[in-house]
Amino acid sequence: MPKMWLYHDSNANQSALRILRDGISAEPHELSVSDWGSMHFDSLNPNQFEPISIFTKEARDFGSYGDFSYRFWPSGTNKNTAQYRVFYGSSYQYDIYELIKNTLGYNYPNVCISKKFTSGGWLNGNYGYRYVRQASGTGGSVIFTGHYTTYGSLARYWWNTGESQASGGYVGWELYSDLNFADPGSSSYGSGNDQYPIIYCHLPLPADNRAWNPVSGTPSPGQKIVSITPTQAKVARPGFDVDTANANQLLIDSTKTPLKVVKSGQVTISANSTETIPLPGGINYGSNLFVDYIVWRSGTPAYHPPLYEGGGSDSNWALGVQSKVSGGNLLLRNPTQYNVICRYIAFGYDDRPQTSGGSKVLFKGVADGEEYIQIKKPGSAATPNLADVLVDSRFPYCPVIAEGYVTVNASNKTRVINFQNPGGKFYPYPIWMAQIYRSVGTGYTYYYGPMARKMIALNMSQGHQYHGQMSADSCVAKIEDTKVTFITEPGNPSGLTWNSNDGLVVQYEERVVGIRYYILALPVT
Repeated sequence: MPKMWLYHDSNANQSALRILRDGISAEPHELSVSDWGSMHFDSLNPNQFEPISIFTKEARDFGSYGDFSYRFWPSGTNKNTAQYRVFYGSSYQYDIYELIKNTLGYNYPNVCISKKFTSGGWLNGNYGYRYVRQASGTGGSVIFTGHYTTYGSLARYWWNTGESQASGGYVGWELYSDLNFADPGSSSYGSGNDQYPIIYCHLPLPADNRAWNPVSGTPSPGQKIVSITPTQAKVARPGFDVDTANANQLLIDSTKTPLKVVKSGQVTISANSTETIPLPGGINYGSNLFVDYIVWRSGTPAYHPPLYEGGGSDSNWALGVQSKVSGGNLLLRNPTQYNVICRYIAFGYDDRPQTSGGSKVLFKGVADGEEYIQIKKPGSAATPNLADVLVDSRFPYCPVIAEGYVTVNASNKTRVINFQNPGGKFYPYPIWMAQIYRSVGTGYTYYYGPMARKMIALNMSQGHQYHGQMSADSCVAKIEDTKVTFITEPGNPSGLTWNSNDGLVVQYEERVVGIRYYILALPVT
């Protein structure tokens, strides 16, 4: 079974809490931080993070479509006090502006992943859809712009309204989302399906070129890093004393509701099938898992978003899975006609109250024939809710193994991030935001999640040299065992349109200028 070690290394003058995997014979002080594959938990590794907020917003909390009005939440707040606001425009898109104030305790812009629920409690995720723009006055379809976004196909990005517009009197960072998107396997744009909630997962990772500085201090004699008592459970980050550390200096804090990575991995899902993945037993999960994933067709390279061959009339470009928790299992459903490979990471969140009636904080247990070590909130029940669990040796350990910001231009449009992966012990999992410059008016920048748009001219009498190529605001990653290659086309147009006077019109309004990336290591089990 796994082993937990609390020890002090006199040579390095630091203490540590480490949970070693079953079968690891090394002494804990003999392992380096880079040996994370041998551990379930390591308090010495600063390059780890947890989600800082996951919350659900009803799609129609306020107002009516097309009423051009602002609504603020919580009720009774205004532009200076609201956590977010909603604006409904007159377009077929539902223009949603989410502004998140400093209630998260983090400087913006940060990485945010968003999904949308659909019927039956399934959570839609990172799939592509085919956005069809039909030219008028030509007697037929001339232009298709294939639009493959991820993170729920919600156009989710941060921008600084002070750069370009007053935006209703609010100056600062906003999160913008489109409510329009189709289900996986559907060729429609998905207008009008705004009756289901959106869920957002905020990560404490900069989305721009600011440095990511995981909190760490200087080890010194006498520092107390662990406090596990009948009334509290806390573990400090390297170089801090648990009794004096603030919230940002703690890896574990029983006064907070933890948001954990509870499952990760890679599975192959047959067409129109559902994969059942058992979750660690002995925990009441409710329905609370936020699943992010990368998906590609079996037998093809792993691109994110998926790249597709073929013309613009292919109605089967949409590719993705849906997730759901049921009976102690994670269900991943593939509603498309293709066999797919899905690499996933499941963030657990739970807004239920803490349970009560238990006395153990640190204990060893057995569930489904598997032994485990668990640290949970003091006083929580013997069968805890997910909100009660602070550390569980069955949860995957997914540190950041590479991160940074790279610039992009027409001369340097491909960026390769290399890393070591001896023995293929982990699945690389990139998370990134593309910095996009928009040359409208005085010009401004914003930050967009993984997206790919393919420019298509179906009527080849109106063909163009950019037919079949990515637009300038696209950013795609090719994922391999020891490297991630980011691919952009900033010298291309940002779109193709048609009008009866000028015919095919090439637009150069937007282009990628930089990429802020994080490569997570998902353990191979």
